Amino acid sequence: MNKRILSLIAMVLALAMMVACGGGTTTESAASGDAAASGDAAASGDAAASDWEWERDIEIICTFDVGSGTDTTLRALMPEVEQILGVNIIINNIAGASGVNGAEYFNQQPADGYTYAMYTPSHLIAAYNGTTSFDILNETDPVICVVQDSNFIYSNVDLPFSDVQGMIDYAKEHPGELTLSLQSVTGIDAVSAQQFFQAAGIDVTLVAADGSEAYSMVIGGHADMTLGSIVDGLGYVEGGRLNALVILSPTRSTVEAVADVPTSVELGYDATVGPWRMIVAKKGTPEAAMASFEAAIAEVCENSETWEEYKIQNGLNDREGFFRQAEARQMWNDYYTTVEDLLGSVA
Repeated sequence: MNKRILSLIAMVLALAMMVACGGGTTTESAASGDAAASGDAAASGDAAASDWEWERDIEIICTFDVGSGTDTTLRALMPEVEQILGVNIIINNIAGASGVNGAEYFNQQPADGYTYAMYTPSHLIAAYNGTTSFDILNETDPVICVVQDSNFIYSNVDLPFSDVQGMIDYAKEHPGELTLSLQSVTGIDAVSAQQFFQAAGIDVTLVAADGSEAYSMVIGGHADMTLGSIVDGLGYVEGGRLNALVILSPTRSTVEAVADVPTSVELGYDATVGPWRMIVAKKGTPEAAMASFEAAIAEVCENSETWEEYKIQNGLNDREGFFRQAEARQMWNDYYTTVEDLLGSVA
C-alpha cells in the first residue's frame, strides 16, 4: 500500500478518535474551529425533533442475519429507544450479499420517516463496486453512528507460530501458503485483512466460509486463520482452541483475555479499518423525523447503563464509535474515500 493511502487512513482514524461522545467532528478544520457550530447544529436538530409526532411503528432493516453483530446491536439499543418515542420498533432482518439484499429492500420503501436501516462499511464497499441497483452512496442519509468495532486475526493453535511476528515471518517464507477464512471475501472484513497483509508485506490467501464455519474451519485445520470481533472469537481463545495474533486497532482491547495482544499500530502498520454500525435513512426522509430518531438514540447512547454494559460485554468500548448526524455524515463520506483508495490499490 502506498504512503498516500496509509497517510489518509491514519488521518481519518486519528481524527475520528478525537470526536467526543455527542460532539466534535471528523474533519480537521471543523475540529479546530467549528466545535461551537457543531453544538449549535445538534441543538437545532433536537429542537426540530420536537416538531415530529410518531403515529405508528418504526421499521429498521437489519442487513445481516439474526445473531450477527449488527443484529445484536440493534436489539440491545432499540428497546429503550421505543420507550422514549412511545412506538414499537420492528427489526426486519434481510440478509445476504454482504448487506446488499437488505439495502435493495430498504431502497424500495417510502422515505416517510418510518423506515430506517443499519449500514456498515460493507455498504460503502458495495457503493465502490457498484453492486446495488441504486446510488447507495448519495441516496443515503446517515442519521447516527452508534458503535465502532475492531477485528482480531485468530490462528489455529497447531501452526508453527503462536504470535503475530511468527505469522509474518512464516508468511514471508511461504508466500500464499497461509489461508484466512472469511464469511465474505468481498466485504469489510476482507478489506480489513488485506490492508494488514499489504502493510506487513505478506501474501495470504482468502477463502470463503459459510456462516459460522469461518471459525470451525480454522479449529478443524481446514484453514489457518480467520478474522473477527472479540465477541465472536473470545470463547475459542479462552478455551485454548485459537490464538489471537493481532488486533487491527489503534488501541489494545480492554478485555482481559486478549489485553496483551498487540495492535497493528504498535507493529508499525497503519491497518485499522474495521466495522462500524450506523443508522441511516433513505434520501428524502423528513428532517424532523430523522432528528427525532437521532435524539432518542443519542439519549440512550449517552445515558443508558444497560447500553453501556452491552458495549463492555461485547468489546465495543475500545474505540470511539458514537457520532451524531453531522459527524456521521462526514464519517460516511470520509470512509468512502478510504475504501476507494484501498480497493483501488489492489485493483
